[in-house]
Amino acid sequence: MFKKVTLLTSFIVATTLSLHAQSNCIPVSAVVPEYQSIPEEARAQLENKVQRMITMNGMGASNGSRIVMTAKADVIDKGINSAGFFYQKLEITFYIGDVVEDRIYGSCSVSVLGAEENENKCLIKAFQTLKPGNTMVQQMLNKAKAEIYEYYHSSCGQFSDQADGLAKVGQYEEAIGVLMSVPNIDSACYRTCQTRAIEIYNEMQITKVNAEKARIEKENRAIIQKAKAAWFVKQDYEGAEEALDLLSQIDTDADCVDEANLFMESINKKLRDDEKRKAATEAAAAKARWEFKMRQYEDKYALDVQKQADKAAILGTLAGRFGKIDIGIQKETTKRWGSAK
Repeated sequence: MFKKVTLLTSFIVATTLSLHAQSNCIPVSAVVPEYQSIPEEARAQLENKVQRMITMNGMGASNGSRIVMTAKADVIDKGINSAGFFYQKLEITFYIGDVVEDRIYGSCSVSVLGAEENENKCLIKAFQTLKPGNTMVQQMLNKAKAEIYEYYHSSCGQFSDQADGLAKVGQYEEAIGVLMSVPNIDSACYRTCQTRAIEIYNEMQITKVNAEKARIEKENRAIIQKAKAAWFVKQDYEGAEEALDLLSQIDTDADCVDEANLFMESINKKLRDDEKRKAATEAAAAKARWEFKMRQYEDKYALDVQKQADKAAILGTLAGRFGKIDIGIQKETTKRWGSAK
């Protein structure tokens, strides 16, 4: 079963590699966290502008990326103009950085002005005046792109080393998270991290299987000993039923299941031999109960075998699980960048 899991997982991740390899753009998420000073409608307008800036400047808009572009708006001046409209002059600071490492690659500020009939519309109007091709933003993003490319080109070994260190102490999911969060910026680095993620995932599965197997074996051998003790005390139908009730708890994954079956056969043979020495009328009722118990045991064993055949259906999509950064982390980190200004 594990071989099937490994092969299917490899296919899933290989497909993910192929899809990501089709794009040479730096994957960047547009995230503008909630600020008390910005109503939701205006915040969404600003986030939309950020996303357009990302795509217009040759980057790939992507949800859940560790590379994030964000914006923070500060009011420089506001009031009511001669036409009776609210006006606000804003300084919007843009940041691009890595939310996993809490690292800012670049920032710049742009001033905008909006005037409308209320403050909310005034903010939206101001954000609408932002040009996706703003020169200062372009310069910031070009500089950031160069630094990002250089970082992933020169630092690939750090990701593998960090993941290997986590895997050695049994923190497999954390290790996979480190590798799957590496974006497809340097193709060689990306492929290396994805391949290592598959290897660590397989190591994790083997460790889990072995640990579970050891637990099952220990528990089920204890059950066999209890069943043997019950049979030793009463070697009749009553003792056999007690032993069978215990043996019915044996997991079919356990190596000792054959031992349990052989023990059950020996009990059955003993009862049959005893039955020959008893009158048919005296043994009929007990025999019927025993055969009913045996059918229950056999049915339960067959059901357990079927359950094992169904386990191969339980698979997760590795890239989908570990490849995206939670939006809560993105918002929390970018909000801290904006507050630090």
